[in-house]
Amino acid sequence: MAVAKNNQELVVTVSPHIRTDVTVSKIMWTVTISLLPAFVMGVYYFGPRAVYVTALCIVGSLFSEYLVERMTGRE
Repeated sequence: MAVAKNNQELVVTVSPHIRTDVTVSKIMWTVTISLLPAFVMGVYYFGPRAVYVTALCIVGSLFSEYLVERMTGRE
């Protein structure tokens, strides 16, 4: 812990430093909803294979998050 010149301890905290009622879950739902138009246009321009690629990306990200949580001992 660092000590300032006037002998007061610095308080080190993890982010977020801004306090609000918005949770991480709400933010992630907002991000997901905001990506839906891009997904729809991707399917429109590139066809059903865009759904396959998107689903594969989602499964891959969920699997990698699962592995990291297992390796770090989190639930």
